[in-house]
Amino acid sequence: MGTIHGARLVLRKLPASQIGSPAAQWHQTAFRIIDMQILIYAKFAEKSYRRFLFLSHNRP
Repeated sequence: MGTIHGARLVLRKLPASQIGSPAAQWHQTAFRIIDMQILIYAKFAEKSYRRFLFLSHNRP
């Protein structure tokens, strides 16, 4: 998580002339994809953790 935040700060420091450049647009797209992957992974981890708690509480 920290590296993504740091990369975002770097992206914000780009000069205004470079914001419309293909490199900057690629950066923004890459960060969106990374964010979505983190969200999906977090949701999956939360589901599996809840399932683990449910199973461990309902042991005979």
